[in-house]
Amino acid sequence: MSTRGLVVLVLLGSLALACAEDPEALIREERWQDGIVALDKVIASKPTARAYLLRALAHGNLDQRQEEIADATEALFLDPKSAAPRAERATAYEALGRYDEALADLDEAIRLEPGYAHSYTRRGDLYRQRGRYQDALRDLDVAVSRDPKSSDAFHNRGNVYFELGDLESALRDYSEAIRLNPKNALAYGGRGAVLRTANEPERALPDLRQAVRLRPDLAHLHKELAVVHEFLGDCNEALKEVNEAIRLQPRYAQAFNDRGFIIREMGQYDDALAEFVRASTLDPLYTSRGDLELSRTHANQAASLYRMDRDTDAEQEAEIAVRLGFRRADLDDLIAHVRSLPGETVCR
Repeated sequence: MSTRGLVVLVLLGSLALACAEDPEALIREERWQDGIVALDKVIASKPTARAYLLRALAHGNLDQRQEEIADATEALFLDPKSAAPRAERATAYEALGRYDEALADLDEAIRLEPGYAHSYTRRGDLYRQRGRYQDALRDLDVAVSRDPKSSDAFHNRGNVYFELGDLESALRDYSEAIRLNPKNALAYGGRGAVLRTANEPERALPDLRQAVRLRPDLAHLHKELAVVHEFLGDCNEALKEVNEAIRLQPRYAQAFNDRGFIIREMGQYDDALAEFVRASTLDPLYTSRGDLELSRTHANQAASLYRMDRDTDAEQEAEIAVRLGFRRADLDDLIAHVRSLPGETVCR
């Protein structure tokens, strides 16, 4: 199970059971719904902070964020000096995009229990999502030093290094996260993304396949696998994976952008342009650099429009892309690449 789940279980200890099945065992086995049913009985008999916090954890793993918030708040009411309920509630707030509330909970959790490493792990990741990279590294260094067996802490620090462009440090941290927890799908995904960025798609492929095998419900892992398949010239597999990403997350801007890229490589320029336009209207998920992600959609529109000899429209999109942060030199390279494409597919 996740490091977050294990931390909560260790912190809570054992529940005095009021049901036939052991809720703690069910949570350890990641039987989330069964755990909720068992915890309902415990709470009906004797409501405790421990029971509410375990149920919050289960709700969170089922993406039931309002229920997670409600249970973490109940746990906090019963145990107001504990960091764990605030850290758990912050996870739900973060998932809902309520970043200020998440940060406030984590600040208070750290004030209450400065030795609780998991709060630093969560706050570091939140700082990363807000683009506060040095604050993120400071917190994650603390998390790693206080809990060197935390796979999540190493994974989150790897994310920061990756976004800063320090691929060597990112690769080291992702690899350590995998060593500590071979079931950490996000760490496999991160390492695969690093290897893809380092132009080693053959090495990235097994990591990303393992990530998807472990967590087939995560859209961004399918999208990353699609990019690697496209790099290797296998557009059919790439299209299958990016379609799954969009099925899982229908407002995933980067996935529509990548699907447009794949379709363009297949010689379908009108259809590709429609994907890029669609991407520009959606949410740039899984990244702290939303403007840059949006600029990619406009850069791709510009390149496609130039390829279709619609120069006036292309110039307008190019101006938007550069204004949003896309480097002019990179845009010129992209335009040259797309203009050089044949009228038919370049995929094998």
